[in-house]
Amino acid sequence: MLSNLFSWINNRKKIKPKVYSRAEHNVSRSNISPNALKVLNRLKRGGYSAYLVGGCIRDLILEGKPKDFDVVTDASPEQIKSLFNNCILIGRRFRLAHVRFGCEIIEVSTFRAASSSQHKLNTDGMIMHDNEYGAIDEDAFRRDFTINALYYDIRDFSIIDYVGGMKDLRKRQLRLIGNPKQRYIEDPVRILRAIRFAAKLDFNIHPNTAKPLSQVTDLLQKVSKARVFEEYIKLFLHGKALATFEALQKHNSLTILFAIDFNQISPCDLSFIHEALLDTDKRVNAARRVSPGFLIAAFLWPKYVLELQKNKNNKMKNYEAKIQAIETLLLEQQKLLAIPKRIQAMVADIWEMQDDFVRKRTPKRAQKLLEQQNFRASFDFLLLRSKIYPEQCLEYANWWQEFQVADADKQLEMTKVNKTRTSYRRYKPKKSTNDA
Repeated sequence: MLSNLFSWINNRKKIKPKVYSRAEHNVSRSNISPNALKVLNRLKRGGYSAYLVGGCIRDLILEGKPKDFDVVTDASPEQIKSLFNNCILIGRRFRLAHVRFGCEIIEVSTFRAASSSQHKLNTDGMIMHDNEYGAIDEDAFRRDFTINALYYDIRDFSIIDYVGGMKDLRKRQLRLIGNPKQRYIEDPVRILRAIRFAAKLDFNIHPNTAKPLSQVTDLLQKVSKARVFEEYIKLFLHGKALATFEALQKHNSLTILFAIDFNQISPCDLSFIHEALLDTDKRVNAARRVSPGFLIAAFLWPKYVLELQKNKNNKMKNYEAKIQAIETLLLEQQKLLAIPKRIQAMVADIWEMQDDFVRKRTPKRAQKLLEQQNFRASFDFLLLRSKIYPEQCLEYANWWQEFQVADADKQLEMTKVNKTRTSYRRYKPKKSTNDA
C-alpha cells in the first residue's frame, strides 16, 4: 500500500510548482523570527538551499502569529551541525537539527525523499524509520496537508507551492496530500491532526480527507501512548478546545482518547464538560496558565462520580471509596494516554478536594487545605461545578470564596461552626509502563 503512495509521489513530482512572488503574498520578513532568518541566511552563505516551511508560513498568510519557525534544507543533519555551534541532532524516525537561541529553538530538517527503498515499516504499514533524503519537490509531496507544504524562499522572498496549498488556504479547506486513507495508515496521528487543524483554523475538511476518518480511527490504538498524550495537549490547549471536542465527537474519535463514553452521560454532565472547555479557551486566549490535568479531571468527572458511588454502595469507607475510584479511573485512562505522574497526581487532588471542600472546614483543616499545592485548580473546579450543579456545591463554593479573602478573626468565626472530622490519605500514582 505504501509503495502505491511513493509511486504516486514520483509521478506527481514532475509537476512544476506555482511560485508566488513577493507582490502576490502577504508574508513579510518583519513578522518572521530574527533567529529563523539567521539560520536561513547562514545556510545560504554555506552554499545550501534553505526555506521556511509548514505551519509558520500557513499562519503568516492567515495573519496569525506562528508559535515556532521550521526550516528545511538540502544540507544533511551533519552538515547543518557543522554550521552552528548551538545545534544538537535529535530523532530516530527522522533526524532533525535543533538550533538553539536562548529559549527559542529553530527546527531544521533535510528534504525527505520519495523513494520507499529505505523506509522501515511495521506490520500495520506505519513508517518507523525515515532517514532517506531528497529534493524539495519530493519533500513537498511527503508532507501531510497541502496548507503545511508551502515554502518561503529567502533568496527572492517568494512562496513555492507544489500541491495547491495556497488555493486551499484561500478556500479555508484542509486537504491531505495523496490518497487520504494511505496517509492515515502511514501515520495515524494525522487523524487527530486533521481534526485539530480544522478546529483551530475554522477550516472545512475536504470530503476526500474526511471520508476515511471513521474507518481508520482504531489505528490510533497502535500509536505510542506518549505520542497520543502530546497530541492531546495540542488538541485542547490551543484556544479552541470546545470546537476540537465537538469535532472529535463528530468523527467518533473521543473514545480513542478518554476512558468514558460521552454519548452515555447526562446532558447536565455534558454541559459541565463544555463549561470546562470554554473556561480553558478563555484562559488560553488571555495568556493565562492552564493545565492538561484540569481538563482530564473534567472529562472523567461523570465517571468518577459513578465509580465513587458504586464503591460506597459496596460499604467502603469514604476515603477508601475515593482512593479506589481514583486508582480505577486513572489506570483505565493510562491505557489510552501516557499521563505523566505529576498530572495524574493533580487529577487525583482535584477529585479528592471536591469532598474535602465539604468536610474540611474546621479551623486547622481549612488552613491546611489552603496550603495544598493544587488548591487553586481544585477550587476553580468547584466553581465550575457550582455553575452546573448548584444544588450540590454552590453553598460550599461561596463559603470557600469568602474564606480565602477573610481576615484571621473572620476565618476563625467561619470555621467554629464546622466540627466534621474524617480520616484521610492522599492518592499516590502507581507505577505504570505508560508513565511519561
